[in-house]
Amino acid sequence: TDLVIPNGVIFVKSNIFAGCRNLTSITFGEDVTSIGVSAFEGCTGLISVSIPNSVTSIGVSAFDGCTGLKAVYITDLATWYKISFFSNPLQYAHHLYLNGEEITSLVVPEDVTSIGNYTFSGCHGLTSVTIPEGVRSIGNYAFSDCSGLTTVSIPGSMISIGTAAFNGCKLRNVLIKCATPPAGPGLAFSEQTFFHTTLYIPTGSWDAYAYDNNWYRFINIREIATAEEQLSMDQAYTLMDANTFAYSVFDPVNNCIGTINSVSGIDENNPNHCWQVIEVEGSNYL
Repeated sequence: TDLVIPNGVIFVKSNIFAGCRNLTSITFGEDVTSIGVSAFEGCTGLISVSIPNSVTSIGVSAFDGCTGLKAVYITDLATWYKISFFSNPLQYAHHLYLNGEEITSLVVPEDVTSIGNYTFSGCHGLTSVTIPEGVRSIGNYAFSDCSGLTTVSIPGSMISIGTAAFNGCKLRNVLIKCATPPAGPGLAFSEQTFFHTTLYIPTGSWDAYAYDNNWYRFINIREIATAEEQLSMDQAYTLMDANTFAYSVFDPVNNCIGTINSVSGIDENNPNHCWQVIEVEGSNYL
């Protein structure tokens, strides 16, 4: 029921504890570097597992069938990025804890150049991800099934995005800073994402994305406003009319004037023209 793997053990052999349904806890020694194929597969009584910093590889199906697993604990996020995952350890756990606190807002360290396969796959508690410049690739299934993730920003250094990297994420906005579309299989996102998510791209790169064999799948592709357009929109912002509770603004991108209800955010004169009030660095924009 309680397994202690002592110091000095480097490799947990394949299938060695598979099917131990009464196993509820595992304590890994400080020297374990590799967890083998199906090592704990089918251990349905396992509730949580703590992965030591020494681990560099987790084999295929290592924790498959561990339906009772609720959480995975780590003590160093930097070493988590360095693990070679051959399957998803969070498949049933869905929650990753760093030093006892669940990871919800993730800031990828600046020295990371690649996010590997399955690194955060199935992490339901993850709501935001900040990927810095310098990251060049995102692996297969890296953020798949992160159901709480709604927005992602992809840096200009990105070269490739793997299969199903964001599959199962309920993304509303994808902001990508690459003038040249990153390579990939075209299946990095869910089918629903292509229809319901807005893809924001650098100014002047619409043709590159719209005619790319992968990125053309996005129905809603919009170039990010230039600095001049943003300034014009900032100046167009007007205070709410206390009597009518409405805004009158000029939109230089679409070359039109909109009068919108401050509550609904819908232009009553043009039902196809909707606005959103956002806050950027303490200032409100429409």
